Amino acid sequence: MVSTPKAPKAPDPTQTAAAQTATNVDTAIANAGLSHTNQYGPAMVLAKGWDGRPVPMVLSDSLIERQEIAATADARRNMGMWLRWLDVRDPVWGSIMPLVMGVPGSKSVQELATSATKRWALIDAIRDTYNGGKNIWTFVLDQSGRNDNSATSSTWSNAKLGLVDRVKTRYGASIHVVGVTIIPTMTASSDSGRTVAGYTVPALWTTTLATVNNTIKASSRYAKVIDQLLAFTADTDPTKSSAAEMFPLGNVVGHPGNQDGVTTWDTIKLPASVPDGTRIMLEYQPGQWTSRNTYGRIDNGDGTADYKVQEIFATNVQDNAALLAHGMNLDTTSYVHPTLHGILRFVGRLPQSEKLKFYP
Repeated sequence: MVSTPKAPKAPDPTQTAAAQTATNVDTAIANAGLSHTNQYGPAMVLAKGWDGRPVPMVLSDSLIERQEIAATADARRNMGMWLRWLDVRDPVWGSIMPLVMGVPGSKSVQELATSATKRWALIDAIRDTYNGGKNIWTFVLDQSGRNDNSATSSTWSNAKLGLVDRVKTRYGASIHVVGVTIIPTMTASSDSGRTVAGYTVPALWTTTLATVNNTIKASSRYAKVIDQLLAFTADTDPTKSSAAEMFPLGNVVGHPGNQDGVTTWDTIKLPASVPDGTRIMLEYQPGQWTSRNTYGRIDNGDGTADYKVQEIFATNVQDNAALLAHGMNLDTTSYVHPTLHGILRFVGRLPQSEKLKFYP
């Protein structure tokens, strides 16, 4: 039986000019020679602070949520350092719903520039058309700036602070802005991120970054500043991030595969306490380590679970291999983004009382 496709949902009768521009999906469909009315079915729900909670407009980059895969999202579908931390249902400070104004790779110097105002026009149109002229945020949280790195500290800090100036020009000099310091990037590791000592951190991410962070903490552009460094960096070396040695998970249960070095395997038995989506590191032979991304698990009911892995090789793994969780992910050549365990460590270490700074 051949079914007749239904016509697309009719567009809503009224749309603001700011929301009228075709989406990437519409463009792709048009390029394929098809016809499709510009429309958006689901409702756009925004927190307006009506219950007294602050609503941050977050000037952000990929650290807001990018670092995880879908398998590691929490019960409320949060991913990343800042979305998870903001949503913690602390009994005193509660959870916070942010308005995120940034994407992975965002630079402060590019945001709200002449050619980057479409999203800003959209939230202003919502303010003017649907919210009685009130902004749909109550303060600004400036997490941006890491991608603006420069060997000249003033160039770097001016890029971050310049965005704050543009936001204040648009919304008024009296708006409440909370700054956030910038975390380091490790440019190499001698042991694939297993130990803190193995990381390499150049002057750009130590002395230059320290100067930039001092500028952020001293700037009058911010009403308050959250210093995230101690929550993120390793206790043994505050210039570096967490490493796998900080997250022991026990041991592999038995061994995966046939131990013949020829037959590939895609499943590994681990303690059931290992969160799904964890990037694990295992000592497959004495003194030899390898890594896998886990996804999808089946609990065995005996304290163990079988996990699928993304990387399928014929690695010969010794019985009961030592097991760690990565703290950082290797992004091509550098350790830029934390993995699940690095993120959870950050969320647990940054005090929820920092949310007090969200109030004028």
